[in-house]
Amino acid sequence: MLTIDEDHTVGSVLFSQENIRLRIEDMAKEIDEAFKGVDQVLAIGVLKGAAFFTADLARMLKTPTLVSYTTISSYGWNALQSDGPQLQHDSDIPVQGRHVLIVEDIIDSGRTMSMLKQRLLANGALSVRIAILLDLLHRAEDRAVTPDFVGFKSRATWVCGYGIDYKEHYRNLPDIRQIENPSA
Repeated sequence: MLTIDEDHTVGSVLFSQENIRLRIEDMAKEIDEAFKGVDQVLAIGVLKGAAFFTADLARMLKTPTLVSYTTISSYGWNALQSDGPQLQHDSDIPVQGRHVLIVEDIIDSGRTMSMLKQRLLANGALSVRIAILLDLLHRAEDRAVTPDFVGFKSRATWVCGYGIDYKEHYRNLPDIRQIENPSA
């Protein structure tokens, strides 16, 4: 078992490296179908958590795709409190007149995705769709936005791996694992 600190450990594997690869391959097909007839898509990955997911998904898309990144902070260093989403770095590719695919690691309350989607539409995006690697279902009933494409669903409260951190730890794990005792 991997230890983050004296109170938090990385527990069981929720989604293996192979399961992640296969699901992203299927998602790419779904996204290609949804954007059928579109000349080009701008995929905007939300850093840091979606970096691996964005890169892997973009490589599997058949639709011509530009890739950019944005940085939005929803959680501070303690990872348990949220002051609401705050844009820290905008995409360096203009969205005006483009079909945009937001690529995010996790959807929880949906406030971050809702804010980003509204911002992109206000800046002239023709359409905005959202691809999420992991849907944390414990907050789904009061969610601010619904993702268009979902990799996996889980009732886990806190996870890490495949780009997703817990207090900046374990982004580099090749799979997604549950955090044990996240509120301790």
